[in-house]
Amino acid sequence: MAVQAQTGIYLNFFGGSQYTRFANAEEYYRLYTYNQNDKISAVDTYRPWGGVDLYYNYDTAFGIQTGLIFSGCGSTYTGFLTDEANAKNPYPDTATFHNTSFNSHVYLNYLKIPLMFRFNTDLNQGERVNASMFAGFQLSYLTNVQAVTINPEAPAFLTTPPMDFYKLYSTFNFGWVAGAQINIRLDPRYSITVQFRYDRDFTDMENKDYYTQMTQEQYDALTRVRPTDYYFPVGIKKSAYPGKDDYATRRPTLNNNIGGSIGLAIRLDTQRRYRSRRSNQDPSL
Repeated sequence: MAVQAQTGIYLNFFGGSQYTRFANAEEYYRLYTYNQNDKISAVDTYRPWGGVDLYYNYDTAFGIQTGLIFSGCGSTYTGFLTDEANAKNPYPDTATFHNTSFNSHVYLNYLKIPLMFRFNTDLNQGERVNASMFAGFQLSYLTNVQAVTINPEAPAFLTTPPMDFYKLYSTFNFGWVAGAQINIRLDPRYSITVQFRYDRDFTDMENKDYYTQMTQEQYDALTRVRPTDYYFPVGIKKSAYPGKDDYATRRPTLNNNIGGSIGLAIRLDTQRRYRSRRSNQDPSL
């Protein structure tokens, strides 16, 4: 059977939902050496994503792909912490503790530009469905920290002045991306696409050059309530202490997403190719 022409330039407009989490095992289940009862657990988090793919199939089987992607990322947390703030004695072995349950989340928005190699399966004469696979690298730009929630709220002395959460993260990140796409051809120009894509950063999303500024009152309070994630639940263990050892020794935190979407692909050069092939009596279109 003849193979239908798949070469050409395409725009694919798509949107969907993605499962997102900051990949760092220490964040999902953490036991503090200070008190073995403290626990923070990650919860499944879903965020929107979408954009436009631009790909050029220079051969019936091979092509290159780029685009501009909006990616809603983030993490959600729940757990409990042992609070020493009301302890009569400052030493753990004799102090009176009480547990504080909490939940929190952080949502970030990125613009991403991928550059990928693309492979397409055959689309035989009379068939309408084929598959594409792609893989490559991706540059991410953090546009904003959309929302940070803490329940119950942090005490006023820790949030005055308000923390700029954007400064806790790197503006640019670099990673890899791979995925697969089902193409359902409607006619020579339009196709419905169903896509699944996975991406993960190589670079640390935490800005380790940024340190919070505290008053003596804040510092005294934070040394008594050790797990600062309760007050600053930004998905990464962002210590508010003046000491720098904590920053230098922590493992990198990596953006980690897997998404599904549906879209509409438009072939941009159909008319030119149609005329050329028709003049040569090419039956592929």
